[in-house]
Amino acid sequence: MRAAVYYGHRDLRLESVPEPEAGAGEVKLRVTECGSPIITEVSFMPDLTIIKAGTLDDTSWLDPKMHIFCDSAQRWSPIPQSSQQFPKGPPQS
Repeated sequence: MRAAVYYGHRDLRLESVPEPEAGAGEVKLRVTECGSPIITEVSFMPDLTIIKAGTLDDTSWLDPKMHIFCDSAQRWSPIPQSSQQFPKGPPQS
């Protein structure tokens, strides 16, 4: 597939990359043009839809309840202390 690959400041290249695959029990919806993941659903949390907030044009209405992969969070992206936080993905029931 073709995707925009970010290499650094002012260095974005259109390249052929391997087609990403969903993991066991996952469903991923992607933008057709670039392959960016928009939504992820996992079988062990059937009532949860994970929306990639960075893909939205307007985030003013967002009130995140959960933050995942906090161990690798960027320091410039603060996580509210009132949010549920997980070092990796959400725990599997």
